[in-house]
Amino acid sequence: QPDAIHDARVALRRCAILLRALDPVRLGAPAQAVRTALRGVAAALAPARDLEVALTLLPPRSPAARALQRQRTTAQRLVRQTLAGPPLDALRAAMGRLLRIELTRARPNRPAPTAGELADLAIAAARHRARRRAHKPARTPAARHRLRIALRRLLLALEVLAPLRKPKQRAVPPALRKAVRALGRLHDVDLLLERDVKLDRESLQAKRDRRAARADRLLQSSRVRRALRAVH
Repeated sequence: QPDAIHDARVALRRCAILLRALDPVRLGAPAQAVRTALRGVAAALAPARDLEVALTLLPPRSPAARALQRQRTTAQRLVRQTLAGPPLDALRAAMGRLLRIELTRARPNRPAPTAGELADLAIAAARHRARRRAHKPARTPAARHRLRIALRRLLLALEVLAPLRKPKQRAVPPALRKAVRALGRLHDVDLLLERDVKLDRESLQAKRDRRAARADRLLQSSRVRRALRAVH
């Protein structure tokens, strides 16, 4: 299915958000094992998804598209091996060990925090990182990518942890979604331009400039700043 790899990556990110919410409990080695396993599976899925997105930006019969299609076949083979082999088995085993830990035992000298308290702490940390990134100039692809990651983590935290929070805290500002989407579309072109294949760089650069202008307008407007202030 076309979006299967994308959906799997989103699921992995959601697991990472939930794991980050448990940081105050200090679960130690079991939590670190899950983090390591999540990174391993995510790293195996990333090339195939990046190539899928890159191919949507190219004429289907172009030499560059044919070269990337061959790379995608190799990347998809890695995905199948990962999901049918040791990396996914390691993630399942690590998550099983983590889920058997009781929070009261993880912090024997302190009362276990409520789920709502953990959610609030995780979102506050993600909001702080996003605000810090948003206040820095994002003029280079690397700076925009770091900002995109910070905003996306905040967005995912708001979505994933919403059921644990008070109703009035569950809203996700639309401007935050738009900023993440605009920065993601720009990042897609940046990744393609970095590839060592024969490209119509003039056309792609024009597409990149349009997407960069849209992202910059969003980031320089007051909507994103208001959205970050609205997150509690």
